[in-house]
Amino acid sequence: MDEYVSWVLRYVPNAFRGEFINIGVLVGGSDNDWALKYVSDFRRASSLGGDAQKLLPLLQDLANRVSPKNRQSQLDTSGVVFPIESLSVEDVERARVHKNNALQLSAPSLSYAESSEQLVQILFENYVVEQSTSHGRQKLTIIRDHYREALEKVELGDSRQWSSKVKARAGDGEVDNFDFAIYSPHTVDQLTLAINFQRGEERELRKTVHAFQFRLQQIRDSGAQINIGGSKGATLPFASEGKLFVVHNEPETTWQKKTLENAIRFWGEHDIEHRSHEEIDQTPRLALAS
Repeated sequence: MDEYVSWVLRYVPNAFRGEFINIGVLVGGSDNDWALKYVSDFRRASSLGGDAQKLLPLLQDLANRVSPKNRQSQLDTSGVVFPIESLSVEDVERARVHKNNALQLSAPSLSYAESSEQLVQILFENYVVEQSTSHGRQKLTIIRDHYREALEKVELGDSRQWSSKVKARAGDGEVDNFDFAIYSPHTVDQLTLAINFQRGEERELRKTVHAFQFRLQQIRDSGAQINIGGSKGATLPFASEGKLFVVHNEPETTWQKKTLENAIRFWGEHDIEHRSHEEIDQTPRLALAS
């Protein structure tokens, strides 16, 4: 196996706030073997503010430089980030250090793999969350609606409330969307994430689950700051030992069931509770982690 350098591509709409969402991965450095993969839908990134779609020309420009067959092509030089004649680790590092715009790169990381293409796929699955398809969003909406109905039925306790569509910022600055938070005046007690296990493509489901597992583990390790109510709302702490909860639908196919089994194993190791929305329909109090 060869040694490669990798960078995570980040959308940073406001450098002062320092919040970001991962949108891609760049891998290279071994015998001019480079690979790039970025999201196909920018709506999730744009939920942080601004229009992440405007990064597409820069990403396409970078893709042309990564691809050997396009590397010598003549391109519009406006907004050029990397030299057109070649691409090197030094080029990427200079761009990373000196560029301070909406497209930023993480610090470099060393990894070993058979090829840049193999490594970029692995890292993308672990670091980047893709936007759900229309059909997938419909199923997610059903899960969220059932969970919301359960919260409306249960007694949360004195001074506790719940909110939907909250943003969690972990220690490294990346922002993740969570579907629900249960909170008191000074802290967030529970974060809930909805996952659709009836997705039609096995690879896409595994990618989604793996990416969320990585972020859940980071929050479990270091806690997070939770924004409730948007830019004018409150920001409350969520402790690393706080309650993390996953609500999901029941898988239908054999591979969907296997993916859920693997996820449950991970959740158990990190003290993350889970319930299907069908279970919560029958017993609404199960929407609250024990």
